[in-house]
Amino acid sequence: MGQYPILQLWVRYGDGIAMAVASLVILVGFWGVAVHGNWVWLVVAGVFASFGYLLIRSYAELVRLVTDMLLPK
Repeated sequence: MGQYPILQLWVRYGDGIAMAVASLVILVGFWGVAVHGNWVWLVVAGVFASFGYLLIRSYAELVRLVTDMLLPK
């Protein structure tokens, strides 16, 4: 699998990338609350963070599945 560095990255750090992106979206929600004073920013950020986390995490799992099934060990 040494020929595929991006696949290695997703297999190794896919869950961490998903968590980092979701955390960043939540931080943007807190920033929106601090700047605009409206708590709707945090609610919307929470919804987008949840959806983004699930989307990226599922992509990481699909990459793991494909690498386990198709690439020689």
